[in-house]
This record gives sequence, C-alpha cells and structure tokens, in this order.
Amino acid sequence: MAKESKLQGVANNTLDHAVSGLGLLPPHVTDFCLASGERRLRLELLPTAPVSTDGRLPGPLRLAAEACRERFVHILTHAGLQLSDVSAAHLEFELLGDDKAAAFSCECILQSSRERRYVASMNSETYWSRKREDPYDALRKLRHGGNPPD
Repeated sequence: MAKESKLQGVANNTLDHAVSGLGLLPPHVTDFCLASGERRLRLELLPTAPVSTDGRLPGPLRLAAEACRERFVHILTHAGLQLSDVSAAHLEFELLGDDKAAAFSCECILQSSRERRYVASMNSETYWSRKREDPYDALRKLRHGGNPPD
C-alpha cells in the first residue's frame, strides 16, 4: 500500500513529460485531431496494449506515443514500482479549438492493481502560466521589491 501511494507522483511526472517539449506529443496530437476531425485521442501507456485502438495513427505521432510509453515505464520503475502494480494507464488528450494554435487538455489516468485510480490533469491555457515561471525572474523580484531591473 505504501508503494501504491507513489502512483500519484508517477501520474504527475508522466503528464509533465507528455505535454512538455520533450514529449513531442501535443503538436502531433493536434495535427492528428485536426486532420481526422476528432476532438479526443486516447493513448495507452502499458506496453502490453497497442498504443492506440485507432490504427490510423501517423508515424510521427505513433513514435512520440511509443517514446512517451517508454518514459512512463522509466518513471514507474524509478519510483520503485513495477508494471504489475498498474492494471491500466493511459493519456487522454482533448483539443479545445479548431486550429494548430488551439489549446488542449490532457489527463494521465493510472489504475492500480487494487483498482484505485490516480489522475493528473492539465489545460494548456492555464498550465504554462502557472508551471513555468523563470526562477531567475522570481529571484530578481525578491531582490528588487517585486520589480525586476531592466
């Protein structure tokens, strides 16, 4: 049970990787959704399942999803867990607009072998502004009373 509590951290880290520039998924998911006319896409993270039940995934998206899957397994094992501790794991993307610059939401949903669910979610409209403040700007603000020098 103590190990299972680490699954929320695994969900958070997997989501962070999937939506970051390192994951390469958002632009490929956006392109796929715009081309197919679908607003949602589900990608499986467990190596025992196909990446997607949709066999129409283009090469770049399939490769990015497989790389994200490998990263999920790495994050899981680094947390001291095994694949047998997880009965289901997937990412759900939803496109929130109709062009390449559209915002999107993403959820990483993990289910433990004891059937407990762990969910990490984000919306790109608010995620980047909260998550990625430059630490040097924050330090300059502290040193200069809230107003960084030019």
